[in-house]
Amino acid sequence: MVARFPPRRQVLAWSAALPLAGCARRTEPSAGGIVTITWYASSMTSSHTDPRQSLIDAFQKAHPRIRVKLVSAPTSTDEDQEQLRYAIPRDLGPDVYLGDVVWPADFAKERLALALDDHLPEDFWDRFDPELVAAARSRNRTYAVPFYVNQAVLLYRRDLVPTPPDTWEELAAQADGLVTAGRVKHGFVWQGDRYEGLTCVWTEFSRDAGAEDGLRISTEPSVAALTFMRSLLTSGASPAAVTGFREPQALQSFEAGEAAFLRSWDSAYLSLAQTAAAGTLGVASLPSFAGRVRPGASTIGGWSLYVNPRTRHLPEVLTFLRWMTGVPAQYTIAQYSIIPTNEIVRADPLVGDSPGIKASVQARPVSRPSGRTGYLDLSTVIFTAVHRALTGEAEPRAALTEAQRTIDRLTG
Repeated sequence: MVARFPPRRQVLAWSAALPLAGCARRTEPSAGGIVTITWYASSMTSSHTDPRQSLIDAFQKAHPRIRVKLVSAPTSTDEDQEQLRYAIPRDLGPDVYLGDVVWPADFAKERLALALDDHLPEDFWDRFDPELVAAARSRNRTYAVPFYVNQAVLLYRRDLVPTPPDTWEELAAQADGLVTAGRVKHGFVWQGDRYEGLTCVWTEFSRDAGAEDGLRISTEPSVAALTFMRSLLTSGASPAAVTGFREPQALQSFEAGEAAFLRSWDSAYLSLAQTAAAGTLGVASLPSFAGRVRPGASTIGGWSLYVNPRTRHLPEVLTFLRWMTGVPAQYTIAQYSIIPTNEIVRADPLVGDSPGIKASVQARPVSRPSGRTGYLDLSTVIFTAVHRALTGEAEPRAALTEAQRTIDRLTG
């Protein structure tokens, strides 16, 4: 368990730890020409097994003149950001660090992340899905390297639904029918509370409906998407309680056998696969709307590799980035049921043997509007408007029109 220190104690803990680990500005080559770089990264799994040290060992074997010192980051994203914001401007930061996929714009503005376009060749980025690269960019510059992702998937009960639906319309009809027949308490549960998770769900529905820009939310496709989301509640396909559900509540409802369908992340499948629910557990890519592109949109979550602009060991860090996103390293993380970003590995049928990974890599990744600074403020505007419509406080069109005015002020 990560200790939760007050802000002052956090930065003291950081500044005390990093010099021992070898920080970016103070690490110099040894007499033998060996360079040590520092990698600041939180655990990549929720279990006791974690691939970080295995990756480091394999990298050092392939590149014996480079040593990697691992500094464990807190699992709290807020604490993680606070420590980096303190350390990097003071030359206490790591050479390379693991960061959330929605950080590029704000970290670029604060000069906490190096633009990589001039340091990595154009064909380097071909190893990733273009949408993953787009999520790493801000103002036409790339500030992160996709390392591993979380993808939204559809979990379903195979005893109630032998074949997962292809469209949202089919899912709604099946969910409503199962509830009406008394076979299940709830049809479809998802994350509808007033928080960032609702922005992710909204991103998927709006993109499925044809919206192309995450910041233009008052368009006809967006209105159609929100109208459908509201109809899930009014029809009974989803319970009214969904407007208070976050990941834990939705997962708990599904695990208890109350719901036939659950929209969640690939990690939820891994969690449920270890429980009594595994016998009836099914997983698939998310549906789309009838007549639209399939499979459905799946919001990109996960973590990327960022470079400290103050590193004195950029060549070695770039070598580390290339290796960590190359085929051997990406196969390694797939063995831990972590979703890789390398397209060659993602396409390998052996990797797809895991149902959770298969559903994730077949998903159609879409990014949130995080390429602009102040993303969290923008997200708050979006999920507040969507939540107002879901609860019936405002009509979908009115809620989105009002939110659009606020977004225009924030981005103007």
